[in-house]
Amino acid sequence: MCLVFSGHKAQNTSFPGLITFQEPVIIQLWKNGAKEYNIAENVEGSTYNWTIPADQTKADDYQIRVKSSANASISDYSDSDFEITGMPPGSFITVIQPNGGESWEIGSAYLISWTDNISGNVGLELVDYSQTPTTFTTIATDVPGSTYTWTITDGVYDVGDDYKIKIYAMDDPTLQDKSDDYFSIVPDMMFSVHPNPVNQTMTLDLTKMNEGMYDAVLYNQFNLAVIEDTFKAGEIVQINTTNLPNGLYFLMLKTADGMKSQKIIVQH
Repeated sequence: MCLVFSGHKAQNTSFPGLITFQEPVIIQLWKNGAKEYNIAENVEGSTYNWTIPADQTKADDYQIRVKSSANASISDYSDSDFEITGMPPGSFITVIQPNGGESWEIGSAYLISWTDNISGNVGLELVDYSQTPTTFTTIATDVPGSTYTWTITDGVYDVGDDYKIKIYAMDDPTLQDKSDDYFSIVPDMMFSVHPNPVNQTMTLDLTKMNEGMYDAVLYNQFNLAVIEDTFKAGEIVQINTTNLPNGLYFLMLKTADGMKSQKIIVQH
């Protein structure tokens, strides 16, 4: 915020009348008629750029007081109250993954991803809608960027079908988003895929499978088969994903118990 103490109006703040003394000024923040703190001291000139602290209380009854550093009786306040809000208009956070329908395995690591247009960090919570009341478990706080690798630790997180991920701005927790639909945390699967997201090579672990041969098909988001192969129980095989475009895929594995599937993200 740029504070202008002259005959011109600034956003949220105005100080009619020109400064007629030469000494520096003290700039103060007032709330509901009481001084909060000095924003700056010994300020020369007639403008000051104020970075509002991230933990500043949000309210609509603030004023700015500018006074002479030599004579406290020479001062002026904002003509009217102004408001300190959270994120600027148009700020958003949107959860990308998990966004509903995923089955994530206990003991494995998965990428939580989102998009936003904020400058600060975010917090992540696991929301359990099977509980009454709904429970919120902190996954991480002060996370930079737009991805976070979450290891679903056994004993910390429980198997369930009614989970969502909540992501919120650390500077303003009211700015948040949740998964559009529920995802599941499932027990250790008979087969596993790692890493996920995958870059160049995906490892398919069939060491827990019952004896026999298994047909594996990797489908893209348009339900077109892009990789097909047959593997033997007990194998750990490498699948080359170098030529696959970035995006969402589903690995379908025909087992003795029927079809099993796992969502795969290719991200080069």
